[in-house]
Amino acid sequence: MERPPEVVGDEKIENIKVYHELWRKEIELPCDMLVLTTPLIPAGDNQSISKMLKVSLDEFGFLLEAHLKLRPVEFAMDGIYICGSARWPTDVTEGISQAYAAASKAAGSLRMGYVKAEAINAVVNEDECSGCGVCEVLCPFQAIELQPRDDKRVSHINEALCKGCGTCSAACPSGAIAMHHFIDEQILAQVGALFG
Repeated sequence: MERPPEVVGDEKIENIKVYHELWRKEIELPCDMLVLTTPLIPAGDNQSISKMLKVSLDEFGFLLEAHLKLRPVEFAMDGIYICGSARWPTDVTEGISQAYAAASKAAGSLRMGYVKAEAINAVVNEDECSGCGVCEVLCPFQAIELQPRDDKRVSHINEALCKGCGTCSAACPSGAIAMHHFIDEQILAQVGALFG
């Protein structure tokens, strides 16, 4: 800052001198009290936490929720919730409200004893899988791993982690991966109905 504010007064604050950019001159503001605050910045370990939990960061380095309006206390990964200043600078009242929301979301899954898997997820035809590993590398949710079967290795989908994005199905060179409710025959039937 080229021209920082200046406090006027010896024992007691009388005025504050600041440079007004629009008026291009220094002005004095009368005051009784001066409150200095520091900015709230994201935690230094947010980068490692985001990699460990497989969650996103925003442009400022705060943890990013799944959707600001529809899922404000949830991450894209199921079972992980967020509240308070981890997601953005927040006052105490808003932080407490978010904590209640996150706790109630978590309590629902804990009460049921299980988490529902996505309706649309990938499935592997092990007879057609060549075990190339392209799907494992491309999966953004790390839901695929190669596992040994008889005389070869094949892709295995962890349904709890799969979000049904379809990246693996589109990238599979042998066509061994399909999406539940979106198999090739169903998509071709939809296209045929649209143009037929």
